[in-house]
Amino acid sequence: MAEQKKPPVSSKQELWEKNRLAFAKLAAVTLSELNKAESKTYSIYTKEDYRTYIENPKSNEVNLRNMSRYFYLVSTAYRRLCKYYAEIPLLYWTVIPQTDLQKPDNPDKVKKNYQKVLTLLNNMNMQHEFRKLLTVAWREDVAYGYIYSSTDSWFIDILDPDYCRIVQVEDGCLNFAFDFSYYDRRSWKLESADPDLQRMYQLYRNDIQNMRWQLLDSKKTICIKVNDDSLTEVVPPMSGIFEDLIDLLDYRSLLRNREEIQNYVLLLQRVPIDDNSEGVDNFLLDMDTVIQFDAKLQASVPDQVGVATTPMEITPIQFKNDTPEVDLLSKATRSMFDNAGTSQMLFNSDKSGKVGLDASIHTDEMMAFEVMRQLERWVRRYIKQNVSGSKFIFNFLDISPFNKDSFISTQRDLATIGVPNKLTLCAANGMNPLETFSAAYFENDVMNIVDSFVPLNTSFTQSSAESEPGRPQMDESELSDSGMQTRDDAENTDTIET
Repeated sequence: MAEQKKPPVSSKQELWEKNRLAFAKLAAVTLSELNKAESKTYSIYTKEDYRTYIENPKSNEVNLRNMSRYFYLVSTAYRRLCKYYAEIPLLYWTVIPQTDLQKPDNPDKVKKNYQKVLTLLNNMNMQHEFRKLLTVAWREDVAYGYIYSSTDSWFIDILDPDYCRIVQVEDGCLNFAFDFSYYDRRSWKLESADPDLQRMYQLYRNDIQNMRWQLLDSKKTICIKVNDDSLTEVVPPMSGIFEDLIDLLDYRSLLRNREEIQNYVLLLQRVPIDDNSEGVDNFLLDMDTVIQFDAKLQASVPDQVGVATTPMEITPIQFKNDTPEVDLLSKATRSMFDNAGTSQMLFNSDKSGKVGLDASIHTDEMMAFEVMRQLERWVRRYIKQNVSGSKFIFNFLDISPFNKDSFISTQRDLATIGVPNKLTLCAANGMNPLETFSAAYFENDVMNIVDSFVPLNTSFTQSSAESEPGRPQMDESELSDSGMQTRDDAENTDTIET
């Protein structure tokens, strides 16, 4: 019997198989070695350490970065401050085709390319992936990421900044080189890394001296720097408050020590002395007896009770601080937020003052949106690298949890006068363009919800022919006494005229 030949594999099947394998590999990117316990230790930093590092920040980038990570770990205030700036932008976005007014493209072609762009951007899950980058950037100044993607998945692997270096600006975006000696002690991680990284590591192994640092593919990398006005130095944006954070931690330790001291009891045993003797050290008890009873007493008291034995008079001297302990801690906290340029009222419900708070938030929004502009420009470059045939205008909206309501109100007012901003208005409510079009198609064309959901018959849905013109009558509970009297007088007048 002749062997049956398999049907030829089509290009679509090859592409599907390639994407399937890519996604399977993507889902298995290794972050830690299972058979090896990893540990991370942090140093306890002093003000002298910080002053030494900040004198030469270029040579102490690693030390300053580790210092920021330490405070991010041990200080809730510092963590909330970094997260606050990272989470100000809601990362709501819009994208529209760039139209040539003299030679507009064919509508079908525009729709086809627009669908490609929307699918690409929706697959990126920018609200989640970019939030990781922003958090790292506000903590360490720079976030380096490597992109793993398939037709239905996309995520950013945050790279170790100790092995990354900014070396190039392309189309307004930062490109960086990677130190491939990183994998010398992490071969287990290389096994699931992108094939390009595996190939470049082999180049490094073949020429360790010249191929240690290699520029990564800009199509697969992303780099965001908070202090983009100084690309040669990497200094954590909040480094100016490191001394205040050290004070804050010291005050907390001091308060804990005070509480322990206040709960501590000292039992003092005085060895009796023969007052009638003229000699020196004429104790009425021998040393063996004193040591014996001292040991028995120490064995019978709890840890919070100390025992001391002495023949001398003891006079306690106290260095009393009249400043309440809570005030010391509050003062240190205020100093930290003041030096950070952020209002403490954002994190302390005991404070109030809306005008000052609003002004502080607006300033913070300006700083956060400035970093967001880098993400915006990177996405525009990413679109150009992955979608050909048309140009598109991508924007992140300058919208935050604090100005969301006013932003929507402004867009609604613009829509009433005919401004073409319906996609912006939907985006301001958290719906990206693909979600907007998908929801409109599903509700109107598939489910026909427009005809199925009939509005209630109210004054807002009735025409003037069906109801009396004018403003709807207010409920009696909303009227004042004078308002009720005015209504009664009007009703009495209508009755008399009738």
